[in-house]
Amino acid sequence: MTVPRLSYLNHLKYLTSTAQSCFDASFKNTSLTEASQFYSSLIQQCLHTRSLLDCGSINYGRKLFDELPNRHVFMWNSMISSYISHKKSKEGIGLYERMVLDGVYLDEYTFSCVFKAFSNLGLINEGRRGHGLSVVLGLEVSNAFVRSGLVDMYAKFGRMKDARLLSNRAVDKDVVLFMALIVGYSQHGDDVKL
Repeated sequence: MTVPRLSYLNHLKYLTSTAQSCFDASFKNTSLTEASQFYSSLIQQCLHTRSLLDCGSINYGRKLFDELPNRHVFMWNSMISSYISHKKSKEGIGLYERMVLDGVYLDEYTFSCVFKAFSNLGLINEGRRGHGLSVVLGLEVSNAFVRSGLVDMYAKFGRMKDARLLSNRAVDKDVVLFMALIVGYSQHGDDVKL
């Protein structure tokens, strides 16, 4: 078994926030033992599925995912990320589209994953629609993951003006953002701007 990736730790705060909401709504008259069992079960379920995905058991991980009655955004993102890392971007995009249709909360990690999938498959129109949705949700400017993912996606599409515009609007420029631009310019023969 592998150690869960750092992305799990980043999403634990969302997981526990959702679990806290469930606790507040459903467990007000329950014992501390029952509440602890609920949290323990929720975290174990997420860790188990994530570790299966990390080990390459994507089919079994998907089976477990499909059996979950209430899927947290972390679980959706884990499945999407696993599909993409196993070179199955089309399946990852399919899950993203299902998230949107089902009204599942989309977070910055969702977008950073699907922007990579869109660029892997050369789906510029879908990438633009995803970009638009990230703007509507207020993530495009406020989140470094989303912004870097967008810059990388547009750079891979050869849309360096769009990539540069996004990087120029960034308030907190970081190494990831600059690396996406540098790689984009060098891959598209525009290394003079470096």
